[in-house]
Amino acid sequence: MNLLGHTRRTGHSLIELLVVMSISIVVLTLAVTFLSRMMHIHSQSSRFLQAERTGLRLSRQLRSDLLLASHVGLTEQAEDDGPIGVTLYGMQNGDPNIDYHFSPEGVLRMTSVSDDKYSHENYRLPQGTRWRVQLLSEPDRLVVEAISAAEASSSDRRAPPPAWRVPFELRVEQVVGRLTWDDSTDDDAAAAPPADDAPTAENEPPQEESP
Repeated sequence: MNLLGHTRRTGHSLIELLVVMSISIVVLTLAVTFLSRMMHIHSQSSRFLQAERTGLRLSRQLRSDLLLASHVGLTEQAEDDGPIGVTLYGMQNGDPNIDYHFSPEGVLRMTSVSDDKYSHENYRLPQGTRWRVQLLSEPDRLVVEAISAAEASSSDRRAPPPAWRVPFELRVEQVVGRLTWDDSTDDDAAAAPPADDAPTAENEPPQEESP
């Protein structure tokens, strides 16, 4: 108690509390924004790596199937966003025909196990992927190109949010039945008879003995 009879009050004023609360709100807002951006970048990176792995698996499987196929049939898409069908006939390893369906959602690989049973393998890719499939000749080869769709307009409500759009590109060009052609070439080379002028033990002239 001081000389005037009043006690000295220790504490913070209302203005000081308001200033501290304002600073805390600003710091928390910046922290939440930073964490949200980091989570968005991590999500985009994970989807990009997943798309790259899926594209690599698809490329390896498609090349392997094309090497064993005798010929390829192509079914054009009926609509702009419709699937494109590719059928591989005459598999050299004895497997049945293989069907590929390229759609904006991914690629579906189908193999008939029996008359009414099919084996499915689905390759999920970024939504909205556009495909271009060409069957060229001399030599017979299949060209598959894929690229992720451009940013959709804001009026398109069916379009996925920007966080789900992942840049993706893929190109596969493979000669059809090249593995069979290489094997036949090697067999012909191995079965070829030796040349006439090659020295053998029968037609080699006897060597003269020195005295």
